[in-house]
Amino acid sequence: RKLGLMDKTIFVLTSDHGTEFYEHKGFDHGLTLYDELIHVPLIIVLPNQEKGIVINNQVRSLDLMPTVLDLLDISINETIKNQMQGVSIVPLMKGEKLDLDAYSETDYRLYTFKRSIRTSDGWKFILTLENKNKELYDLINDPGETKNLIDVNPIKAYELEQKLLKHLIFLNQSIYKQWEVGCSPVYPS
Repeated sequence: RKLGLMDKTIFVLTSDHGTEFYEHKGFDHGLTLYDELIHVPLIIVLPNQEKGIVINNQVRSLDLMPTVLDLLDISINETIKNQMQGVSIVPLMKGEKLDLDAYSETDYRLYTFKRSIRTSDGWKFILTLENKNKELYDLINDPGETKNLIDVNPIKAYELEQKLLKHLIFLNQSIYKQWEVGCSPVYPS
């Protein structure tokens, strides 16, 4: 306010990841794809915004660029459009609904290779590539991801696995290659 920026600046506050504090028997970040690591805050403050609104729809980090471009009314050419995978969430800010599935991945220091889908209707499927371990969670009834439903609801698990595989094919990733677990040190010697 002292600098006079509030009436001409869009402020975006977010995070690239969360951190585990032993919710799933671990500390750090990057080893899992549970919500304590991938469900991060997003706050957007618009110029001269009088009152905030809370949007309960799931959005994704890759939606930030299209959203800011939309807010700034910057038109983009087809080349840029084709490079962006996200969508503008301005319709959500106007009270509309968007059903956005979110995909996550970690290859954390080569210790593990995981991919996941978190659906707009509250399901999460996690695939660990090096051992083909599968996890399924109902985030509405189990937000702490404590009960793996992979054996209880195999139809939902299969459906989400197929969506995840289709997304990985789109990204030109193969789950069938040999995923070698190793160690990629933070500070090489």
